[in-house]
Amino acid sequence: MFRTDTFKTKFRFNFIFSFILVLSWFSPTVVQAVAFRDIGTLPPLTNQFYTQATTTSHLIEIVYSTHSSSSEYQMPISRVNDGNTLLFSILVPPGTGYASLNAESNFWQGPLMKVFEERPIQFCGNKEDKKKDEPECEGTYTNELKNATGGFTAALYGDLKQKDFPVLEEPTYRYFVLYQRPGYGSFEFSSLTFRFKITDTEKYMQWWRNRPWNGGSGNIDGIGETTQTFYRLEVIPPTNGSVTINPPNIQCNNAAGIASCNQSYITGTPVTLTASADDGFRFVNWNNDCSGTTSNATSLTMDSDKTCSAKFEEEEDIFNLNEGNQEFGNEDTLTSFDQVKIVVTTNIENENSIFEPVTRDNKETKLKITSSNRSIDINAIITPNPEPPVIDIVVIAGWDDNQGSIRWYQKTKTPDMFSKTGWVEWIPDMSKLQVTPYVTYENLKESYSVNVFTGRLVPPTDFSQAK
Repeated sequence: MFRTDTFKTKFRFNFIFSFILVLSWFSPTVVQAVAFRDIGTLPPLTNQFYTQATTTSHLIEIVYSTHSSSSEYQMPISRVNDGNTLLFSILVPPGTGYASLNAESNFWQGPLMKVFEERPIQFCGNKEDKKKDEPECEGTYTNELKNATGGFTAALYGDLKQKDFPVLEEPTYRYFVLYQRPGYGSFEFSSLTFRFKITDTEKYMQWWRNRPWNGGSGNIDGIGETTQTFYRLEVIPPTNGSVTINPPNIQCNNAAGIASCNQSYITGTPVTLTASADDGFRFVNWNNDCSGTTSNATSLTMDSDKTCSAKFEEEEDIFNLNEGNQEFGNEDTLTSFDQVKIVVTTNIENENSIFEPVTRDNKETKLKITSSNRSIDINAIITPNPEPPVIDIVVIAGWDDNQGSIRWYQKTKTPDMFSKTGWVEWIPDMSKLQVTPYVTYENLKESYSVNVFTGRLVPPTDFSQAK
């Protein structure tokens, strides 16, 4: 009885064991896939790394190094032990013509690397170890990676050999994968260099301004955003002045370059342009799509592509005494009237406070003082005929009314020539001689030398420089 039970027990054990072996022999072995060690996005999406483009061709270069003295550029990746994986994402911004990744290390034994356009799902190991009847692993095999020996360089976007490679239209990610093979020890980067050559700075800056890390209202990377209509504002870089564009409150001039003068805006964006003249110049008016105003500040709504330019001219004081009846030049210039002969000499104060003769533009009869901030010395030698014995001296000036027009005023008799008082508006018609003298000389029998005035005329209230 005992033998019978023992025999039955052994028979049952052997039968079950054989059955398990048979099942194991017929069951296919599934490759055990593992998740990548994902460290996120490099470089981080901030304006420290994705910088503002200020020229027509903008290069972004970020170098992480184990030897960097800056904490922001210290190597962000720790060692990768043998048999382990690594994955990080790289955002390539729109407007990019070419982008690359370069990796360096002091120990190039064991690492396999590659940059993918699609995000890898998982790591599946060595495909050569997979048996024919085993199901496929949905992921990345080691044979898809490249053996990195002595350095690793990969294009993230573009092709340097193809000159007409299209500029990247939308932001996109690339994915770097590393697998350190077993038996080689750990792997460590010594440096990582990211380069983005921005060839369409307008497209890049549209994306850049709309990021929340720049104060914009878009999402973190711009992927999946609703397509919006943008219009381009071109401000022609001015000479002898500058134009402030707001938004983004930047200055456009010859020194700033075209990138600062060309901006893009979402349709309907209000923009203000403010012109500022350099020393010795004044703003005249706006031209092109901003024409129609002489105010130095103008506003427009971006509902189409627009081009604007500001005109500046040299700031000049023009003293015009009896235009049409009298020419001014050297001291021997003589002007004849019916009842009087006048010789006028004009001097201007130089940088050393010495008065020098004023030169005349031969193309015009106006006396031009080309420096508005210096004193003027006007003298006259008056030789009257015997009758009448009275000579009136009249002081007339044209003043800029700060609205693009010139208003003519004459100086009436006041205790002080150089004050705001005594100015009376005058219609510039010398033929009618409807003028009020500043001073009158009587009983003139011979030539009489008189200093009309020396000093700096002060404009009436609400007026600027003399014209």
